[in-house]
Amino acid sequence: MTQQKKQDTRYYENSSVATLHSFRMVIETGDYNYLIYEGDPNDVDLIDLADAWFTIYGEFSKIIKDTSLELMFSELKRLEAKKLRRHLHKWLVNFLSKYPEEEIIKELESEGYKINTDTQEKYYQSLQRVVSQIKKAELQVRLAEKDQNKKQDQNFDILITELEKFQGYGFNEKEMTVKKFASIYKRYKDDGIRRKTTA
Repeated sequence: MTQQKKQDTRYYENSSVATLHSFRMVIETGDYNYLIYEGDPNDVDLIDLADAWFTIYGEFSKIIKDTSLELMFSELKRLEAKKLRRHLHKWLVNFLSKYPEEEIIKELESEGYKINTDTQEKYYQSLQRVVSQIKKAELQVRLAEKDQNKKQDQNFDILITELEKFQGYGFNEKEMTVKKFASIYKRYKDDGIRRKTTA
C-alpha cells in the first residue's frame, strides 16, 4: 500500500508494492530517494523514507528468515540512526547560532558536545568546534555506510543471478515486487535444504 504525501509525492512503504529495482538501488547507494516513484524528493521527510525502508527490509528479512540478513539489517539501522542524529545536531547548531537558547545548548551537551558561553568569541569558537566534530562523525558514518553497501551490492548481484537460474528466467526488476522476490528466495533456500537432507 502506498501513501500520498504533501504535493502528491508518493513512495513505496512496504514489500508488497516496492519494486526489486528500488530495493536494489537503496541497497547499492544508501539513498532512500529511490523509494519515491512520483513527485519531488524534497517534499518527503528523510525520517519517513528511512521508516519506509526499514519496513520494506524488515518484511523482506522476515519472509526469507535469514539471520545474516537480520544482522546486516541491524547494522544498517544503527548507521541510519547515527546519520539522522547528525542531521539533528547540524540543525541544532544552525538554530543555536541564530537563537542562543539554553534548552538547545543543554540538548547538544546531552549529546556530548561542549559549548562555552562565557563570551561571544568563546561561544562562536565552541560552535565551530561542534560543527567540526559533526563533520568528522558524518564522514565516519559515510565511510562505514559505503563499506556496508559495497558488501551488500556484491552479495545481491550473486543472489539475483542464482535466483534467476533457479526460476529459469531473468527478473524484470522494475516490475517484480520485493515480496515476490523474497518468496522466490525463500523457495530457493527451502529447495536447497530439501536437496541436502535427501542426498
